Amino acid sequence: MKIVFHLNTPKSPLLFRRLAEHLTALGHEVRFVGRHYNELDLAVEALGLEVEWIGSHGGGDRLAKLLRSAERIEP
Repeated sequence: MKIVFHLNTPKSPLLFRRLAEHLTALGHEVRFVGRHYNELDLAVEALGLEVEWIGSHGGGDRLAKLLRSAERIEP
């Protein structure tokens, strides 16, 4: 089975890393995806996880959030 974990908070890698290890040992294919933002990037780096980054966090500014969201839309 293919399983994808979406990392959206700094706590997510801590929780999903152990679960991913268990599922991989059972023969499943596991992937991590997430959006770049500082706290999550630091947690992922500290744990040495391979993550497919799918955009970035827009910050507190509504216009920046809109622009980051638009960048994730594929034509």
